[in-house]
Amino acid sequence: MARDETAAEAETQSLKALYQEFSENTSMHGLGRVFAVSSTWRRVTWSGLCLLALGFAVYQFVTTISDFYSYPVTTIVTLKHESRAIFPGITICNLNRKRKSKIGPELLKQTSGFKEVTSVFVHISVHLHVCL
Repeated sequence: MARDETAAEAETQSLKALYQEFSENTSMHGLGRVFAVSSTWRRVTWSGLCLLALGFAVYQFVTTISDFYSYPVTTIVTLKHESRAIFPGITICNLNRKRKSKIGPELLKQTSGFKEVTSVFVHISVHLHVCL
């Protein structure tokens, strides 16, 4: 019988040590307070606060999951037909200007075909009041 009591007491002490170590290393701040305080009144208060917070977390979780699985869907579709569309003003400004004088001659030869494309773009940009 003495062995059973000793084994039960050793198991209780190891379980208490395990809880103490967990409470010291956890990021749940209230749980650490439960095991850190020496006053019984404070331990009961912190235990009650932790249980209250746990109950509120479970309530929020259950409420959120039940709301999710109730599949609430609210959709409002409104069609409005406009007879005339207003074209917005466009401004395209390149603040990172490239200088043709800094481009090497080999690269200029390779990109000579881009001259037609850029001239068309400049022609369009003049009509759209785009700053270049």
